Amino acid sequence: MADWIAIYAIGLISNSRSDPSKGNKNIFAFWVSFLLLHLGGPDSITSFSLEDNQLWIRLLFRLIAKLLAAAYILFQTFPDNNIWFPTILVLLVGTIKYAERLTAMYLANLKRFGSTTLPKPNPGYDYEESVAKYSQTRSVKVVEQTQITMVENLEHSYKDRSLDHSKKPEDMDMEILVTAYFLFQDFKGLLVGFILDPSDQKSSRNFFLNINSADVSFRLMEYELSLMYQLLHTKVSVVFNGIGLLVRFLSACGMVVAFISYHYLVNKDKLENFELILGYVLASGAIFVDIISGIKLCFSDWLLMYIYRMSPEPRESWSANLSKKMNSIRDRILRGRRWSRSVSQYNMITLCLKLNRLENWPFSDFVISKIDKDHIFWYFTSEEKNIKELQCLIFKELKNKSLDPSDAVKACSHRGDWALSRSKSYVKLQWSISEFHYAESLILWHLATELCYQDNEHLATELCNQDNDHNDSSKRICKNISDYMFYLLAKKQELLAPVLGNVWQIVLQDTLEEAKVFFRKHLVKDQKKACKKLSNVKPKYRPAEVKGKSSKSVLFDACRLANQLQILEENHWDLMSRVWVELLYYSASNCQAIVHAKQLRQGGELLTFTWLLMNHLGLGS
Repeated sequence: MADWIAIYAIGLISNSRSDPSKGNKNIFAFWVSFLLLHLGGPDSITSFSLEDNQLWIRLLFRLIAKLLAAAYILFQTFPDNNIWFPTILVLLVGTIKYAERLTAMYLANLKRFGSTTLPKPNPGYDYEESVAKYSQTRSVKVVEQTQITMVENLEHSYKDRSLDHSKKPEDMDMEILVTAYFLFQDFKGLLVGFILDPSDQKSSRNFFLNINSADVSFRLMEYELSLMYQLLHTKVSVVFNGIGLLVRFLSACGMVVAFISYHYLVNKDKLENFELILGYVLASGAIFVDIISGIKLCFSDWLLMYIYRMSPEPRESWSANLSKKMNSIRDRILRGRRWSRSVSQYNMITLCLKLNRLENWPFSDFVISKIDKDHIFWYFTSEEKNIKELQCLIFKELKNKSLDPSDAVKACSHRGDWALSRSKSYVKLQWSISEFHYAESLILWHLATELCYQDNEHLATELCNQDNDHNDSSKRICKNISDYMFYLLAKKQELLAPVLGNVWQIVLQDTLEEAKVFFRKHLVKDQKKACKKLSNVKPKYRPAEVKGKSSKSVLFDACRLANQLQILEENHWDLMSRVWVELLYYSASNCQAIVHAKQLRQGGELLTFTWLLMNHLGLGS
């Protein structure tokens, strides 16, 4: 929209130039140059989605059209234009900024991005020379002697780094950033579907197996995904190199010179106050934007890594010390956070109760029919900010799966049945996984988890448990994953699309409707009372046997599952947490990499962190 408004404005200014009564033509040309300058956009955003990057060629034609139009307007002012010098300077700086945005989008489009992740072409050793030497000696050893042994520079790798808490906080933060940067360089090919080199997979797996803290591993991936986002949606690929930094410095100097020359060259007597002041505002505004961009640039991850890598042996060099200090200042300002460190929560029973209340309002049918379903879902969404326990469980379970590489990938192809098979209750509970599609199992376990969570009758038994803290932790984890996975099902189906199946929407709407009818029938409006009513049903028969299969609802299947879970001999919260984590892994590994990448623009998802951790541990599909 901004591009088309700019083109329209340039057209209006060009038409007004033929009428001297409509203002000073020289100042019009000066204004036009700023349209191009500001359309270059800030450094912090070049595109709003990955699809925008595919349209870089369209942006190129727009740049050419606007540049020609601005040049035409400027040409018409000669030879009487006394501010031609600042006008040309601003036009030049604007062209540079627009070209930066264009180049960043070109480098971030998936086709080009994929080609940059490929290794350099390797033709191998000269075949004819090798054959000649082999024929003379009839020994491979001679050929091997001609080969050059490449020694890896571990200063520019993550493979020998240590991420332990014994280091100073500022050293630890910088070490995490450096490690994340080199991990990102090896793993960015995942975005475009490239299969990782086996040696890289093995190195990454061994590295993460040696990390003892889930917090460190998630912070590492937080930096890594932040680098990925910046490469896809900002100007870092253009700015953070020798030429890019030089051009940025010259552009900033050019704007200062343009402001000063405008002040001294403009004929103030021939301009109205508004025209004169607007020129000052535009020029000073551009300088202010450059100052803000410069401050952000000084504390960018990419600049810190650019400085860090300036020394061939950077660990204890001046470049390492400088980057540590800059990173320490930046983290104090930004509090070291690159994502919200929270998960969205969405509960089906809460939704049913609130929809029932909403439907009692006057004209509710008309209002609900006019409101987009997504807006209703957002209205009932909450955030859980304390997810450290959840991160620990995810990290622990994935590390355990990764210990045996031969079974690792197979283990992550299960969607809850593997966790059940390791319990004594497999025969009793396996129907809840094996007889349903993924989405049906997810809804079934979501409802059963909520019924168990809200049940007070078994609270006394749980309090008598010797390890009550552990039990409470498992209970909270189950609740958090359950509500998070239902949020993904209700709001972000693209993340679960490969595993949802064909009838999940029918299952969801039928279950919602049956729950709403049940709560209206029993006049239930409170969450705990609603769960108690459902728990008291204790179905003796499977709903499909009693009601038939016309409805796809799994509401009373969930009641049956909850009753079975609550009478288990083993700790049912431990079992449920393992099942939920497996459901999370299954959806994360089956979601396409490009879909995970699209979530970065929206702040990132725990599912994306899980996907990346699985790939780091050699569990990716």
